[in-house]
Amino acid sequence: MMYSEIRKPKLQKDLPYAIVSIEFLFNSDIANEMKTIICACKGDRQDRFEHVKFWKCMLELIPYIIHMVEIKRSDVKSIAKQIRFSEDQIVRSLDRFAAKNVLIKNSSRFNSVWKLNIELFPVLYFLSKQKKLEHIVRLPLTINEPPSIY
Repeated sequence: MMYSEIRKPKLQKDLPYAIVSIEFLFNSDIANEMKTIICACKGDRQDRFEHVKFWKCMLELIPYIIHMVEIKRSDVKSIAKQIRFSEDQIVRSLDRFAAKNVLIKNSSRFNSVWKLNIELFPVLYFLSKQKKLEHIVRLPLTINEPPSIY
């Protein structure tokens, strides 16, 4: 008998099984949350053809906002190297996101932290912070045995 087989509980074919499934439901829609973030990247003024341009630096920052959820001032330098914008442009773009309530800015004298607004973006926050969405437990149902939690 192999060691891995020793530790496994023996399953009996005659006993019924209970499957416990946990499901997460959201009141919000991820498409609306993404649309809100992209609309926050629009400029304030129209050009001579009456088109509204998007801020390219803000569009480039969207994956970092979703992936990191919290961007610190110390992270700005590494982000600037990756997306090839200056640190000043990135800070101004993060401040624009904060002005449009996508991010919440907490600042001290030397450090600033931009966090994703959890109240407006609950699905994006959950998906970026939590990795396991469903966990299934299979336990044999036994008669006359006290319940146990694993």
